This record gives sequence, C-alpha cells and structure tokens, in this order.
Amino acid sequence: MRQQRGTTQRELGDDCGLGQALISSYELEKVLPTLDSLEKILSSLQADRFDLWTSLEAVNGRPALAYPTHPSEQRTPGHELLDLLELDGMPREEEEVFLRLAQELRNWFLVSPQAT
Repeated sequence: MRQQRGTTQRELGDDCGLGQALISSYELEKVLPTLDSLEKILSSLQADRFDLWTSLEAVNGRPALAYPTHPSEQRTPGHELLDLLELDGMPREEEEVFLRLAQELRNWFLVSPQAT
C-alpha cells in the first residue's frame, strides 16, 4: 500500500511517528505491528482496514470471496476459509463456532473505529 501511494518508508515512518526502521521491520516481516501501530500507519496512508484487506487479497492473488455459479456448488458460509486453513471436515459444531468467531473478527476488522 505504501509503495502504491508513492510514499517512502522514511516519509511514512515520520508521518505516523514510528520511524523508518520500524516500518522496514514490518515490511520485512521481522516484527508484527501492534493494532495501535497498524492504525497509525493506515491513518497516515489515508486508508482503512478494508483497504488493507483488499490489498492483501490482491497481493496474494485471490479474491476475498468466491461465489458458486451453480446451485449444486452451494457451500456453507465460510467454507472457503475452512478450505484455505485446511480445516475442512471438522465436526459440524466446531465448524459453526469457528465460523462465528471468524465472522466476529471480520466485522471488527472492517468496522472498528479508526484510532486517532
């Protein structure tokens, strides 16, 4: 996202108060950002969690959702997530709990208010 916006690590680090070295560490996956740091970065990039989500999907080469095209292909909601995490085939009760938790996390990720 930073590169797409034409921003250098130094510019981003200075703007969000984290410094170039920490931004570099995040990008090299040496350190994971805290939620507070992530919010600062997104704010500096004038982006939100949805922008981050769609950028990650684009980088990983897959769409966020796959929709069946034929009624015989209908799957339970979240089945793609279970496939991706190789959890397909877990007991139905565990699947339902897992998918509820995943939906709650998704809702928080997409609609949680931005930190100021």
